[in-house]
Amino acid sequence: MAYHGYITFIGQFASSFNNPTVLEIGVDKGQTLFPVTNYFTKICNDGQRQFLYTGVDILLRDHVKIASHYINDSNWASPSKTGLVQLIEGNSLEVMPKFIDNDVKYSTILIDGDHNYHTVNKELNFALDIVHDRGIIVCDDYDGEGGSQNEYFAEQQGFYNESEINENINNLITRELDSSSDKVGVKGAVDEFLQNNPEWGKYKFYTGAEPVVLYRKDRIELSTLVQDEYAQITWKFLE
Repeated sequence: MAYHGYITFIGQFASSFNNPTVLEIGVDKGQTLFPVTNYFTKICNDGQRQFLYTGVDILLRDHVKIASHYINDSNWASPSKTGLVQLIEGNSLEVMPKFIDNDVKYSTILIDGDHNYHTVNKELNFALDIVHDRGIIVCDDYDGEGGSQNEYFAEQQGFYNESEINENINNLITRELDSSSDKVGVKGAVDEFLQNNPEWGKYKFYTGAEPVVLYRKDRIELSTLVQDEYAQITWKFLE
């Protein structure tokens, strides 16, 4: 996920749970992974708490894999064993169902992978089964270009060039597979998710922000605090 404005909120919200757990779909260059895990490492250094940061991407960049390996080595070499970065190279639609039977419920799920209705629709429905009942789902580009149109990694330079040797990319949603619905983009998938799950609401950091936060209205209350011209999302658990 590449939107920097939410990084502080993501780290702080996940850390309100005893053991912070984050699932990120679309690691990209590690713009969110690295600062958030750095924050987790600092707050989980008492030997009582451990974090789990799971990152999924269709193609993992070498520097992300190397840096994450270093983070894990540093954390588990320390007496406090602060946490784990788990990277999975694969198609989110094939990877996410494998988490359903795990004991982990993610406090924060970040969705910023393939920006088409079909993919995001399925990711959101998988997320329902693996998000903590007080957790949140953050969907990037709800109001960006990917919000109002379908975009496909399978058509992008650097992805289709790898398709002959990477089965993950061969299994990406294509324009032909996505033609059965009149809904488009991230926004189409999110709006349908909210319609089908009325107990969930959406919250935006500020007008014009591309990401949207999805949350259980009966479990969480979100608001924006403005102090000294600095705005941040605050939250309160209702139960």
